[in-house]
Amino acid sequence: MKKLIAVVMACLMLCGVLAACNNVPDEVSERSEVSISDEDKVYGADLPVKDLDGRVIRVLCQDYNAQGNGSIMGFGGEIIQREDYSEDTASAVDVAKAETRRLIEETYHCTITGHIKAGSQVSTINSQVASGITGEGAYDILFDNVNATASYWLDGVYLDLTQIETIDLSNPWWDQQAVADLSIDGRLFVALGDINTQDNDGTWIIFFNKRMAGEMCADYNFYEMVDNDEWNFDNFVKICKDITHNSNDDDVLDEKDTWAFGTELYNIYVHALSAGERIASKDDDDMPYITLQTEGMYNALHKITDFYSDTTTVMIANDGRFNNKGFTNVWEETIIKAFTDGRELFYMGGLMNLTGFRSMEDDFGMLPIPKMYADQDRYYHSVSPSKTSALAIPRNVENVDDLGLVIEAIAAMSKNVVTPEYYDRTLKLQASRDDESGRMLDIIFASRVFDLANIYNWGNAVTAFYYADSNFVSRFENIAGRVESDMENTVEGLLE
Repeated sequence: MKKLIAVVMACLMLCGVLAACNNVPDEVSERSEVSISDEDKVYGADLPVKDLDGRVIRVLCQDYNAQGNGSIMGFGGEIIQREDYSEDTASAVDVAKAETRRLIEETYHCTITGHIKAGSQVSTINSQVASGITGEGAYDILFDNVNATASYWLDGVYLDLTQIETIDLSNPWWDQQAVADLSIDGRLFVALGDINTQDNDGTWIIFFNKRMAGEMCADYNFYEMVDNDEWNFDNFVKICKDITHNSNDDDVLDEKDTWAFGTELYNIYVHALSAGERIASKDDDDMPYITLQTEGMYNALHKITDFYSDTTTVMIANDGRFNNKGFTNVWEETIIKAFTDGRELFYMGGLMNLTGFRSMEDDFGMLPIPKMYADQDRYYHSVSPSKTSALAIPRNVENVDDLGLVIEAIAAMSKNVVTPEYYDRTLKLQASRDDESGRMLDIIFASRVFDLANIYNWGNAVTAFYYADSNFVSRFENIAGRVESDMENTVEGLLE
């Protein structure tokens, strides 16, 4: 990593640093005629560099370790690090983030600081903007939940990132699917990409126990099924059959036994997304419309709920069967414990659970959410809006174009330095590192989608999926008007 950082530093200092373009800030350095070999070429080598004369840039970041879910551990901050940060004890990802920050500070002659605080921080930014606080004590960048910031996009609290001339959202260090999905009428108020990692951790996938797979379904190679376009819902259900059994000889099938699949009710919605369905879609003019009550949605949900209602195959953490057992965290003490104990073949959840799997004796692998249909041309993966960090910029920041220069540089350097370490950390969590896991992550991260109805919580529609039964048609009919009305209010407010 240090060698790569040295190359990045050399490229920034020597190359560059202004591509020919219009409307760039004054006082940026002229482009130097320096060639870079393919081996040394790095992202962002041609970005503009400007001496910011010691500007202090303040970052406010939600602490995702403090959400009360024991599986969410190891988060050290986006861009900035905790006050007790030490290179000797920090993870490789946090070391990479710290080195990236220092590189940008040195290159742009600025200081990047801030705070990492428990809970959503949108109220702090709202107060800052409402009170007109600027300069010292004001924050320039927020990293918070996507849905937490979304509730204030219409109130003028955050800047439209598409209007900041020094941020180019078409660059490869920004998540292009997020750019496309999260905008309305061409306006975008949050961005995700290499600049943050909690968006990766908030991505939903399938984990599997390699030992159990070898013992119980040796005829299937899950990685080859992905490669051969055979990893679909019907095959997944077929594999799960006959795996679950009473393994502690107490004649009661419960959380202490062996299970084919551990999941939660939210994942019914995740499976619906995997079919290419959404509660809200968008037209060619980048305007949303509701697609909750479509034939495609209903067909997918019939398959999903038929499987989820099989209580002899599927263990659902929050379907009520464990309500009277006194669990402090029903997810941790049922489906997650069964997986870490080596009693669950498949577990479906966020990548954030990786750190909680360190104690496993068994090796595990990672897989995409199965395609709903064999003839689908791609996968679709959910990103939890409540557990995904996204960058937003308060409306009242000063010298926003200079801030944009720094944000672009951090994002580009993060693609060079942080993202490789993130992949490396993810794979090293497994007892046996394998190339297949890296390929699976490539597929997963390249196929994420964002449903605006879930982001804005139009009509509280996602909760209508939280039932392992076939009564979804009537539930959708009951909420359809409210979903449509909420969407129309959002669009109207945004256009105003």
